[in-house]
Amino acid sequence: MLDHLEAEQIVKDCIRRVRGFGGGVDSSQKLKEVGIQTPDMVKDLRNTIATDQGIGVPSVRDHRIALSTLSMTMNTKVLQVQNMVLFNVKGPDEREALIAKVTFELTAPKAGRANAEAATRPDIRGFVVGEGEADTVESARSNVSTKKASKKGKGK
Repeated sequence: MLDHLEAEQIVKDCIRRVRGFGGGVDSSQKLKEVGIQTPDMVKDLRNTIATDQGIGVPSVRDHRIALSTLSMTMNTKVLQVQNMVLFNVKGPDEREALIAKVTFELTAPKAGRANAEAATRPDIRGFVVGEGEADTVESARSNVSTKKASKKGKGK
């Protein structure tokens, strides 16, 4: 995780690189007021923050940030960009969300109201799991089985 000083340094260094000259960058000013004055410069700033190995997010302990989290215009304040970086950056040890393929199987209802209701409940099948996540999937499968068993017991 980055701290606020690292996020500030990344954003200010990237602004200096994109605008093409050094000097101060006031966090309370809008991007257009600190030299980011065209939509192409805004795009370059986003790319520099997200991908530059020397001064961008990846330059700090292998952190990363998705371009989609850097939503800005020339009217965005520098401090807002710093906060986007601070709150959306992922560290090298942070995992992405569990990737699982979930399919729902619906069966034709049998006679009776209880059976029709049971037939419309989704059932989880076919997990596709990333490396090191087998325990999570086994827990999920166990929870699904436990819930099914407890619901069967209540219906009787």
